Amino acid sequence: MNELRNLEYLFRDYKIFIDVCSIMHNSSEKFFNNIKPLLIESNNHIIIPMIVVKELEKNVNSEDDKTKENAKKGFKILSSFATERLIEVQGDENDTVIERLFQELFTKFRDSYNMCLITQDHTL
Repeated sequence: MNELRNLEYLFRDYKIFIDVCSIMHNSSEKFFNNIKPLLIESNNHIIIPMIVVKELEKNVNSEDDKTKENAKKGFKILSSFATERLIEVQGDENDTVIERLFQELFTKFRDSYNMCLITQDHTL
């Protein structure tokens, strides 16, 4: 948690987005539990694109047990954060490619907001 204290400004001053890889990461529960107090303290939230939720739904039905387990864990995290109003799901049902969506959002709003993308996807 002390390492995250150095990132207080991020949770206070940035629009924070997260992708499906980070929600399904093996350490996601620890990460989300650590950032929860910072989000509450800063009165901020994480923006979850609708396409991320759709990807989680798809992964819950995966034949791979680990993928299925991580997707269920992701939904549990999102549910907990939604209850405390620490996430906001945004987007359009027609969004289909998450990489393109993030690129468009960050290009469009880069001059209006400080923006942060939490991801495990090296191509992003």
